[in-house]
Amino acid sequence: MENFNERIDKILSSLGLMSRKDAKKAALARRITVDGVPVRDCSLRVGAANKLCLDGKEVHYTKHTYLMMNKPVGFVCSTDDPKSPIVTELLPEEYKRRDLSASDGLTRTQQD
Repeated sequence: MENFNERIDKILSSLGLMSRKDAKKAALARRITVDGVPVRDCSLRVGAANKLCLDGKEVHYTKHTYLMMNKPVGFVCSTDDPKSPIVTELLPEEYKRRDLSASDGLTRTQQD
C-alpha cells in the first residue's frame, strides 16, 4: 500500500473531482468525511490508512499512477502538440482530468 500524507483539497483537485476552492465549499457543506466523520477543514492531511469519502462515495487516491501503452503510429508522446494527435487523447476520461506528463518512451530489449 502506498504511503502518503496529503491535504484533502489537494487530493480531490488532483483527481479532477473538483477545484480546491470547491473542495472547501464541499467540506463546509459536510459532503466530505474522513473515517466516517464529517470534516469542515480541507487542510486536514489524510493518508492511506484513512477512508476519504465525497458525497458518501469512497475516494481512492494514489500519489502516482503509471500507465503503459503501445503508442499507435501517428501519435506523439506529448501532452500538447497542435500538429499531431497526442497519446493522452487515447486515455479514458478519468485519466484525462489528471495532471499528466508523457514519457519519451520505454525501450524493451530481448535477449536471444
